[in-house]
Amino acid sequence: MRSAEPLAADLLRSCLAGLERLFERAAMGHWQQRVRLVLDLGDPEAMAAAYRLMSQGSAPGTFYDLIISERNRHAIGEQQEAWVNELLTTFQAIAAAAADAIAHGGANASLPVTPSEAALPHPVLRGAAPDVPDRSHVIVYEIDCETCGSRFLWDEAVASAAARRWALQIAPTLIGAQRSAELVATAFEPGHDPEAQRALDHIRPAAEKLGLPAIRLPYNRPAGQPDDRCSVCGADTWTPIPLRLVDEPLGFVPVVP
Repeated sequence: MRSAEPLAADLLRSCLAGLERLFERAAMGHWQQRVRLVLDLGDPEAMAAAYRLMSQGSAPGTFYDLIISERNRHAIGEQQEAWVNELLTTFQAIAAAAADAIAHGGANASLPVTPSEAALPHPVLRGAAPDVPDRSHVIVYEIDCETCGSRFLWDEAVASAAARRWALQIAPTLIGAQRSAELVATAFEPGHDPEAQRALDHIRPAAEKLGLPAIRLPYNRPAGQPDDRCSVCGADTWTPIPLRLVDEPLGFVPVVP
């Protein structure tokens, strides 16, 4: 039997508190201030309306378009990016579900699904067709040199897949327990968290099975710096090949068009 559904207002507050802390750590003052204004409203229905207004749209620069990265000059290192952005998306997804529940059911509305289920949709695609992949569809990239055919694996592939699993399997429960600040600390320092390490240890064998040397994303340099080049032939002709994480047996397989 499913336990009682959590109050949407409590989840919305927890997500907003987490978002404020996350934006503070990333030195994103504009978004930190906007989230704080929503949180300070206090009344669930007012917060829900303000959150829905703040998060509407998907054009460049809008809330669901945010990517926290070193390239975008945020206070973050490349090794933190996957964890921070996956947590950002989990906060956004659960907050959106909570705000919708309040908008339709009032201040005392319960979330109609578990927080883990609410975290699954990509927030900007909520309400899309049922066959649109959700966040349980984990993709990383093999990077191939078009000139010499050498194959590499993105060096953050393991962290990216582990961060997604952590953000879907661990983060929602802690959000429901009003422990969002702990999640932000983990996202910025995943090496200090046992659950994050377990996620990494679980995913790593799947990458090792591929037997590919690691390479940094060639096109993720800060603006103005040249791309990385192939360590075999020196070319700068890259093709990303999407790989999907599958279970039983655990592994990465090419995505079939």
